[in-house]
Amino acid sequence: MTLINKIKYKLKQWYLAYFLKDADALLALEWIKNDRKFDYRHRYSLPTNAVIFDFGGYKGDWTASMLKLHPHSTVHVFEVVPEYVAILERRFGSDKRVKIYNFGLGKDNSILKFTIEDLASSTFRLDKISNEKIIEASIYDASEFMDKHNFQNINLCKMNIEGGEFDLLSRLVEVGYISRFENIQIQFHNYGEWSIQYRDKLRTQLAKTHNSTYDYAWIFENWRRNE
Repeated sequence: MTLINKIKYKLKQWYLAYFLKDADALLALEWIKNDRKFDYRHRYSLPTNAVIFDFGGYKGDWTASMLKLHPHSTVHVFEVVPEYVAILERRFGSDKRVKIYNFGLGKDNSILKFTIEDLASSTFRLDKISNEKIIEASIYDASEFMDKHNFQNINLCKMNIEGGEFDLLSRLVEVGYISRFENIQIQFHNYGEWSIQYRDKLRTQLAKTHNSTYDYAWIFENWRRNE
């Protein structure tokens, strides 16, 4: 996103929030204010040798922040966009604490098609966007991946995968592996009524094993495993 586009976006959010009193825009501004104060996305109490999953690594800023705060942790970064994978490899290729995977995890082994719109890449918008570059992404069954690599406990995971969170969370709940995640930071993406219902269903399922520690709907929310 260019500087001009960022300015336009911020002006639009301010207009929606303070002139139109749009609920979503007001919530977004509340998130920005509170996140600056509490640093929700990075401030976690983690053990020394924490295992962290970054679903949707993008350019690696979140991973870099976590490594700065938890220098002895290991971060497993999942990114399906080749351009961003290359950036991640340049940035962390020599860092043994970072494992980079050029695929995503989901409900099964499959190939998904999606478009790139800077931070917004989505498998759910192909019918609306015809002139964007289409990319094919490899998705692996989350259960099979965790079994293969023997992941028994993940101290923290971040999910910002443009709609892929629905399939991934569903699979983890289905096989009972959701309880292996101590903290789950999620950005759900709103694609209309089906996603609203799906999010509600997943939140009900998450509540059986985790507690919500903060919730800014469609922005970020966090779930901490019950002790």
